[in-house]
Amino acid sequence: MKRIVDQQRSFSVSTNQAAATPENLSEFEHSILIEAPRKKVWSVLADIGSIYEWNPGLEKSNQTSKGVVKKGSTRRCNLPGNHYLDEEVVFWQPGQALTMRIIGTDLPFKKADIRFTLTDHEQGTRVTVSPLYQLKFGALGRLMDKLIVRKQYQKGMENMLEGLKDKLQSV
Repeated sequence: MKRIVDQQRSFSVSTNQAAATPENLSEFEHSILIEAPRKKVWSVLADIGSIYEWNPGLEKSNQTSKGVVKKGSTRRCNLPGNHYLDEEVVFWQPGQALTMRIIGTDLPFKKADIRFTLTDHEQGTRVTVSPLYQLKFGALGRLMDKLIVRKQYQKGMENMLEGLKDKLQSV
């Protein structure tokens, strides 16, 4: 097994030809500037069960683990069409960054980590979202990603960041 590691997430990837390789992982990044202090932005992101309040791509969400949010905490996100995502916090650096890992879904994700990073900016806080993911179905999944999924996923992340901005700047 080969491990792909950065500060916030890692995947175990089999090195045999038929399984996933680092080249089969897709990644993109979107950022938005929010005119709010980092502490305020973090307080919204850290309330993992309430993401549906500002992510227009979700119908509902709730924290499924008990207690204060930390590494290992979980949530369920309900999407239109009776789809769902079960996610777990796999990296938690209060006030700075968190990574959510999809641990269960009926969507075509084989694995996915969604990293959120906050950085100070003279006009507020820059929020960057960086998904790292792989679809099911091998070569067909890579083709699906290239033709359809990536564009939809990018648009969903853009809309999510706009929703976060709207929530924070309207308060």
